[in-house]
Amino acid sequence: MTLKVPPVIYHFTLASYFDMTDPSEDYYPVYYEEEGFIHSTAEPEWVERMANKILGECRDGAYLLEIETAKIKPKTIMEQAKNGHWFPHIFGGLNRDAILRKTTLERGADGLYMFPSEWLEESEEESA
Repeated sequence: MTLKVPPVIYHFTLASYFDMTDPSEDYYPVYYEEEGFIHSTAEPEWVERMANKILGECRDGAYLLEIETAKIKPKTIMEQAKNGHWFPHIFGGLNRDAILRKTTLERGADGLYMFPSEWLEESEEESA
């Protein structure tokens, strides 16, 4: 079974690492050489689930990138994880012009990462 990559996907990264990368070059996350692709997700609830699982108690700060898949130059495909969920994977460096916007991934009162509420509101307005 093959799923189509959604038009917009999300990737989170440590802010300190992203800020150190060269903005004139393609973006590669710190784990790229080991994994061979860039992890991302298409659903806001999975941004929250994965950020809280992976970043957990890390207090360095994180960014959330919104990415337009039609502009991504490397091969991008949907792959099924062991948990059965499908995730978009980018097999190469992310060209910066595919990044629609970047924001700080904030934590709620409970200390957990939350998808930006203003992005959710904009998404709901566009689909109305």
